[in-house]
Amino acid sequence: MPQIHSPRWAQGGHLQTLWGHYLSSEMIQEKSRLFKIQTRDGDQIVCENFERDSDFIAVLLHGLSGDSSADYMQLTGSGLLAHDIHTVLMNHRGAGPYWSSARLPYHSGSAEDLSTVVGHLRKTYPNKKIVTIGFSMSGNVVNLNACGYRSDHVPDLSISLNAPVDLHLSSQHLGSGVNRIYDIRFVYRLRNLINKKVADGILQIPQPIPRFCTTRDIDAIFTAPVSGFTDRNDYYDQCSSGRYLDQAECPMWMITSADDPFVKAYTYDSVQTGARLRKDILPTGGHLGYLHDNGLKVERWLKLWGLQLGQTLQNL
Repeated sequence: MPQIHSPRWAQGGHLQTLWGHYLSSEMIQEKSRLFKIQTRDGDQIVCENFERDSDFIAVLLHGLSGDSSADYMQLTGSGLLAHDIHTVLMNHRGAGPYWSSARLPYHSGSAEDLSTVVGHLRKTYPNKKIVTIGFSMSGNVVNLNACGYRSDHVPDLSISLNAPVDLHLSSQHLGSGVNRIYDIRFVYRLRNLINKKVADGILQIPQPIPRFCTTRDIDAIFTAPVSGFTDRNDYYDQCSSGRYLDQAECPMWMITSADDPFVKAYTYDSVQTGARLRKDILPTGGHLGYLHDNGLKVERWLKLWGLQLGQTLQNL
């Protein structure tokens, strides 16, 4: 992996996280071709397809309240495309500009949706190997899918970055102390999306989402019951990928940073590495900020990592 060195003005997890997402970053300039997949329950998943004549397809999945335009998706995708790796940017059901295409929400355990996408790609490109790459919440989804949770189709390799492998602990950290600045952003975006679907008649919810609440509250009021879980604890229990990692059905690579503000590195302590599981904890990077000082300029480490991964896949 490329090394990472924090800039002097972005020392620590909070500065890495905030500056990383608010500084401008590279976007993929090429126009993608969209394809839509229908889920078993009648919703749609919309993916951006950047087709290449490569042996691998890299499927990238965004984090909570994000979509395919997220900076970390674009940076990693641009690195892969620079080495002509077939790249697919998956939007979770109802994410971003495709909010009206789905009735039910996606969540940290939506492995069955990823399985559907992997199955579609297997059928469409039978001679290609598939690598799934999940960021933040989707890192947990990717982990679950690789372990066969609610999945008929698994990839040839799964990679997760800053995945909350213990949803109980990560949700508690997200809603406490300084981390509330991130939580407020998630709540604002999620609440607006839910209310928009309710107003449009797409969705009915058990009760209104309070203006001042936490992501944990939304999981209790909305995500868990609407998604078929008994309650929030049942949702977190079933969907925390840390409990399934010994059941990996394909090679897995888990990457996180030691200074992530709410996906604490110590939640990875019990993760046992071996022939099918690799774990790397970078010394810095925050939550998907990953600002890197190369001595001449500050850049996003995710682009370097995407370039390195693309080159590696191309050489296999």
